[in-house]
Amino acid sequence: MPTMKDVAKLAGVSHGTVSNVINGVKTVNHDTVIRVEQAMKQLGYRPDAKARSLRQKKTNTIGVVLPNLVDNLYSRFYTGAEEKLRGTGYSLTLCLTDDCPENELAALRRLQQQRVEAIVLISCQPDQKEVFDDLAVTGIPVVFVQRKPRALSHPVFVGTDLSESIYRAASSVLPHTPGRLCLLTGNPAFSCEEDAVRGFQQALTEAQRLWQKADLRHADHNKESAFRAAMWWLQSAQRPAVIFTTCGEHAKGVLAAIEMFQDPASPKTMVVSVENESWIQRAVPSYIHKIPQDFLRLGALAAQKAQELAEGTASAVGNTSLLPSPDPFSPRFSPSSAASMSHSPLRLALLEGAASYALQLMLPRFTGQTGVETETDILSYADMQQFARTPSLCRQYDLLQTNVLWFHPLAEAGVFLPLGDKLCGSETAFSAPLLQRYGLHNGTLYALPYMLDAQLLFYRKDLFEDIRWQRLFFEQTRQDLRLPQSWEEYTQVAAFFTRSLNPESPVPYGTTMGGCPFYAVYGFLPYLWEKGGTLFSPAGSSLSPDPKAIAALEQYGRTFACADPNALQWGWAEQTTQFVAGNAAMMILYQAHYRDYLSRETISTDGHIGVAPLPGGQSVPGGWSLAVPTGCDSPFDAALLLRWLVSPENAIPYNVLGGSLPTEAALTSVELQKAFPWFSCAYESLPQKQSLLPENLPLSVPDFESILGNQLQRFLKKECSAQQALSAAMTLFRAHSLT
Repeated sequence: MPTMKDVAKLAGVSHGTVSNVINGVKTVNHDTVIRVEQAMKQLGYRPDAKARSLRQKKTNTIGVVLPNLVDNLYSRFYTGAEEKLRGTGYSLTLCLTDDCPENELAALRRLQQQRVEAIVLISCQPDQKEVFDDLAVTGIPVVFVQRKPRALSHPVFVGTDLSESIYRAASSVLPHTPGRLCLLTGNPAFSCEEDAVRGFQQALTEAQRLWQKADLRHADHNKESAFRAAMWWLQSAQRPAVIFTTCGEHAKGVLAAIEMFQDPASPKTMVVSVENESWIQRAVPSYIHKIPQDFLRLGALAAQKAQELAEGTASAVGNTSLLPSPDPFSPRFSPSSAASMSHSPLRLALLEGAASYALQLMLPRFTGQTGVETETDILSYADMQQFARTPSLCRQYDLLQTNVLWFHPLAEAGVFLPLGDKLCGSETAFSAPLLQRYGLHNGTLYALPYMLDAQLLFYRKDLFEDIRWQRLFFEQTRQDLRLPQSWEEYTQVAAFFTRSLNPESPVPYGTTMGGCPFYAVYGFLPYLWEKGGTLFSPAGSSLSPDPKAIAALEQYGRTFACADPNALQWGWAEQTTQFVAGNAAMMILYQAHYRDYLSRETISTDGHIGVAPLPGGQSVPGGWSLAVPTGCDSPFDAALLLRWLVSPENAIPYNVLGGSLPTEAALTSVELQKAFPWFSCAYESLPQKQSLLPENLPLSVPDFESILGNQLQRFLKKECSAQQALSAAMTLFRAHSLT
């Protein structure tokens, strides 16, 4: 086992210097840090975190007390907490109580003896004030989860809004269910179970539906108790149409009772259960529906609060956080009832690519659950552009995919139906900024986000993290090798990794580029916007190009010199192929197109491809929405498809299959972030206010792309200067606008 002395000897420094490097002392110079880190890597040395914490008289340990790990909610909670603290220097100590007060007391005493910095607790004895007073005496802060202690006036508490979840679920079911609704909860002494009852009763009262005590039952936290409770309901004279449960174990017991005691000839009782962000029905009957509760996120939040309390950066009194329901509840209708509402198949117009193929795979499931048939036209980008040029063409479809760059002009032309009265709250599946960008026009909702897209920097992590290239870059430039923050830095790094400019480069080219007219436009505009340049001049003014625009194009040309000469004829597909083949260090590309490529090809990145926001911070708006044209024959069926798609049980598997649907449930999914790290990065990189064209300019986006792209390619082919290319483009812009 290598020691710190071994590292010091290999690096040629003192023992204290190695210690300073490990502890992040900033006075150590760059070259020394590199030598020490290289020696540690060579020897396989790992600092002893436990020893460091003992010297600091801290354990850096947080205790987590849970009822069990059998329930999926609790196992996901612990996973979320562990992932949140990973890399922070804190570790977790887990104790399980089986909801037994004696076990909980023993666990708390054990954690006190271990000198944990804080405790995260799902308590089974929320009324035992003396227990929590004992903890307070020790100075160990406690984060209470889900079950709020009544004995404490202002505890630190995190939980899910179970009252709102049950209320929304029951309110959604009531219009379609004339029969009896029942609720099965756990221990009524727990605040979360009280919340569920309150939400359930509120929904029935607002719907003017009678409810009675017999509609509410409590059961121990196991499927056997739930089985017995459901058995009495199912054998009663008024059989329940829907049974709500507040945990997965209860749902299992209810399902067993339905299978055993319900008349096979009668409609099945629907079961609605609180579960952890369940996004797909795994071998369960169609009469099961799940209310998502994001316990992965809840665990992360609880761990964060515990860390803040341990470090003294948060108040230990009155610090409460309540997570909202991840998504609105959308009841599934039986095929027979749904089919009666549908008169003809929904006609869909979708852009070719991974997202559309993913939706096609899922549409049979939609038809099976709702009875609504669909017909889909998969169109090329050129075909989709015709909708922008001729808005009346939109009216031949019931649901249309529309580019964010065309959405507002089409909405202004009156070709889309307002959706506010048809979505039943499903728009809340998205954040307000996303709805503003992808769906709202003049304050009215006309579409829902369908494909999140933003330009990102893809790069070879193995090259940027390799100490050889870090040192060589520093020797050549006297700067640290880092991800470019500006286009000038991007060009500098691209030149370093271009073999014709730097013979020692490990790859042939510093970047990939797309030089075909359409693609060159979207490559050049971020350079233009970073410098604050413009391509347009007021009517009647000179057509002399903006000096900032000229400088931006010249910078773009210098970057282009760091790419394969064949890039003059390339689009996004070719430059992606070049990048994943290992022939370039960096690439600028829309994340959705990268997903398209991955859906068609099997590549091995070995974790070497990283993703980061665009240099300069000015991305060209990208992405697509789904809108209902005014010619739609079945607007409510079209809205039903939108509601169905954005529900968490469909949105997340849709994204796994190749989509980029940016619902809150998808954007906060740890699994999706791990599998597709560019997804959340694209969301964070969306431009806030940048528009492609000035307002009130009589020039369509396709015409703008064609004019500017042709002039950019002339410049890249060295047929004209940057000033000449931009001057010609401005002349054509004005001439086209006048005609």
